[in-house]
Amino acid sequence: MKKLVIAILSFYSILSHSNMRGGEKDASLSKYEFGVGLTHVNYPKYPGSNENESVTLPIPLFYYRGDIVRSDEDGGVRGRFFNNDHFEINLSLGGAAPASSKKIKAREGMPSLPFILEIGPGLIYKMIPSSDKHPFSLSLNIPVRVPIAFNDTKLDDRGLVFNPILFGYYNIIPKKFQTFYFATYRWGNREYNETYYQVDPRFATASRNQYQAKAGTVATTLGLGFVYEIIKDWSFVTVASFENLKSNANKQSPLFKKDNQTLLVFALSWTFFKSDEKQKAY
Repeated sequence: MKKLVIAILSFYSILSHSNMRGGEKDASLSKYEFGVGLTHVNYPKYPGSNENESVTLPIPLFYYRGDIVRSDEDGGVRGRFFNNDHFEINLSLGGAAPASSKKIKAREGMPSLPFILEIGPGLIYKMIPSSDKHPFSLSLNIPVRVPIAFNDTKLDDRGLVFNPILFGYYNIIPKKFQTFYFATYRWGNREYNETYYQVDPRFATASRNQYQAKAGTVATTLGLGFVYEIIKDWSFVTVASFENLKSNANKQSPLFKKDNQTLLVFALSWTFFKSDEKQKAY
């Protein structure tokens, strides 16, 4: 189950922003679509970890382009309360994958990292809006979310996360080959950062000092991806991102082990159903 959560989070948090149909940006698209994807993800176990893990799994794909509820290439899963050519106000989701402390040397003997669901309001400023009249777009997504940790049978509020994302795409070959790029900044309050960097007295050891986490910067990220339509409804996607943690507010934590991290995603997707009903694509 943990590996499936990781694959889905990686796929939707990054690839949902890309257009899985290989760059098509028509004025209207199918209101809903179903598909499947095979994805391989190599990812750090937590921000500042010096250990990576790889998973390869099939996952379900779903797009829904309602007037209010959307799950699409322009902002992931969200509810839109206001939308025009340049602005969108929404309620969006994010998340972080769980990790077993038994498989992380720096966290041996500590509680495992839980699955975290993030939910909160956001503003999207469409600096260069999506259009069928030009091959590129650029937008700034500014969400403020409340992280909720799933600890066995109870839910635990983990404070607040601020995570603006600058995202753009360019159709190199319309309807065939597309690139997308993004830059993000992540800030967490004290409760959120305690999840990854806090060391309570009972978990302190000779090689792991007690540490009180504090609010501040987590990381900045730069990423680049490509989508290539192999044949109709079949696409190959690759994404690479570089995460800089040199400004991390909790670098003094004994759990902070690395100043930079990379994430790699390779995926093959097949869209097997598209509704006849159409909806505005942006």
